[in-house]
Amino acid sequence: MMTNPNTHKTPHQDAKEQAKAKNADVLRVLTGAGKALTPTEIAWGVENSPGGESWSILRIPGHEPMANTSLVGAVLRRIKAVKVGRGLWLKPGAKVKGGAK
Repeated sequence: MMTNPNTHKTPHQDAKEQAKAKNADVLRVLTGAGKALTPTEIAWGVENSPGGESWSILRIPGHEPMANTSLVGAVLRRIKAVKVGRGLWLKPGAKVKGGAK
């Protein structure tokens, strides 16, 4: 029996859906924050937000959980978040007071 070819996702389609979900998680945290956040704060915000996934936290047996800032940083660059200082990020399109020097 033949299966419908449109019911199965390709690895590329699956990766795109995962990227969209990560983008939405980070945007939700940045939008809800009233200030600039570090990637560590964003990672914990994703973890602790309602409906949040655990992709942003590394859980190694025998160690304390730690933020996976490299994954969060990749998402920040992908969504074109605004970098306002050394390690501080705002949501995309945010206006920075004083301008960059």
